[in-house]
Amino acid sequence: MKSRPARNNIVVRKHHHAGTGKSLPHDTSAKCLPDATSEFLRSILQQAHSDNTRKAYGHHLRYWWSYAAEAFGVTEHYPVSVDKVLRFISDHLGTMDKDLEARLIAKGIKNAPGPHSLNTVIARLTVLGIAHKLREVEDPCKDPMVKQVLRNAKRAFGQNLRRKKAMTTDVLEKVLATCDKSLVGLRDRALLLLAFSSGGRRRSEVIAFEVRDLTPVKENYVLLMRKSKTDQAGKGVELPLIGVAAKAVRDWLKAARIREGRIFRGILPGNRITGSLSGRQVSRIVKKRIALAGLDPAAFSAHSLRSGFMTSAGRAGINLPLALQMSTHKSGLSGNSNIYFFHNLFNNKTLRLGVLARSE
Repeated sequence: MKSRPARNNIVVRKHHHAGTGKSLPHDTSAKCLPDATSEFLRSILQQAHSDNTRKAYGHHLRYWWSYAAEAFGVTEHYPVSVDKVLRFISDHLGTMDKDLEARLIAKGIKNAPGPHSLNTVIARLTVLGIAHKLREVEDPCKDPMVKQVLRNAKRAFGQNLRRKKAMTTDVLEKVLATCDKSLVGLRDRALLLLAFSSGGRRRSEVIAFEVRDLTPVKENYVLLMRKSKTDQAGKGVELPLIGVAAKAVRDWLKAARIREGRIFRGILPGNRITGSLSGRQVSRIVKKRIALAGLDPAAFSAHSLRSGFMTSAGRAGINLPLALQMSTHKSGLSGNSNIYFFHNLFNNKTLRLGVLARSE
């Protein structure tokens, strides 16, 4: 590396991992950067992902090194060898030594005996690969043998990927039927309808909505989503909320006497309203309603509302770009489509899906 003038105050910086929020061990291949530049790049990495994504990255990376400490007796060090990655795959798809598994469970590293889902294994290797990339060292997960093993595993275990079912309109109808006129029932109905009918919103988006984000338009609303997983810059997008979904939200806010702050709240005994909901509470609400509808809660998740919206749109023959405008999937958005969408808020054909078009 060429020397630079001393006035730049060049130092070797510790890399920063966007998932954990912690400084990472020094790596000799790291580029030397001025303090200000390093701090600026660190802030960019932090803002590049949603809070939930960073938490997931941190969780997966902590699991990897906790496992490595027990399986190989090593501490965090990069790069990881290919043979360790292959052992990780083998261990977590069903061949883990019983003593090792018992230690992992006893220490709270692994939740329960048995293999991981293939999706979880892939997710953890993806995060490990990102950690290598941030340090600018060779990623063992890109090794041909690792890639081939994963390809074969997908063919062998493809039927066990544990994909959650989509909450399509027919399933949503059954779930909504479990919501009574109690305060909890009104809230759950409003949450389910808003999450589905506004394009299949993520948990983090649902819990972030506030009363100020609702602009009345006759009996309907324009719902402002200020930030999302695919909009970390916070440009915002306006979404239509009409028909039974708008009415359900209005009924909930009136019954709970919520005039400002978060739309969706927790409810304590005696109908006492809390400040807000967490993403985990949204998941519990979805699974509870699924169970009450006589369906298997293990087969669904909060994300089922998002996949259900897209699946229902496909079944109804709705043009994909129109569905993508509502769902705000990253691959379907552009400046022109946003402008078109703004001028056609209530003409989007996705609003005609099943329960959304009915009036009560």
